Amino acid sequence: MSRQYEQASRCRSAERETNDVRNTVTEHPLWASRIHQQDGSSVVTLTGELDLYGAEDLRRLLYGQLDRSSVVADLSGVTFVDSAGLGALIGAFSRAADLDRRFVVTGAVHAVRRIMQMAGVYELLSEPGNATT
Repeated sequence: MSRQYEQASRCRSAERETNDVRNTVTEHPLWASRIHQQDGSSVVTLTGELDLYGAEDLRRLLYGQLDRSSVVADLSGVTFVDSAGLGALIGAFSRAADLDRRFVVTGAVHAVRRIMQMAGVYELLSEPGNATT
């Protein structure tokens, strides 16, 4: 297999569904997500790095879930976020408001929480008591 083909294969997002259609795993080169339903909301558990490279895919994922229900984005497995990743999260918050739904982030680790605080969006996107120390 050529190096170029391997690289192209890693760049495509791969989605696979379990037997329960409510549980979906999506993998990207730098981040992955797991989605399940809880208390009428979609819980989107994200891991990896949320940056420019995957921000548009993240935005589509979150918007698609918001079209169905409110969303809780669990960032406990996210190790890095840049302005494009923040933009996807803020966009999801705005879309939720337009749809009269709820979008909230939980579990942000210190480094991610600090970036969100410096950008001035942590309080907007999180609920009191959901921050990890």
